Amino acid sequence: MAVESCVKLQNLNRVQFLVISRHLEKHKWFRHIKDKNDALADFLKEFGPIMREIYCETCEESPECSPYQDYLKSLK
Repeated sequence: MAVESCVKLQNLNRVQFLVISRHLEKHKWFRHIKDKNDALADFLKEFGPIMREIYCETCEESPECSPYQDYLKSLK
């Protein structure tokens, strides 16, 4: 399954929004970022890939997902 066709990633986006909204103010303070949009971009840059990896790792289709398997190979 190609990443572009993964409908499950829509669920990840929804969950990411919930997580980010809970932590964005603390992230702004910790990183000394005043603008909310800048803080959001920084949060996604810093934590987005790990949230995506955790989500894909727990997906029941991950053993057959070639983009995810290719990603794992790139880590070695």
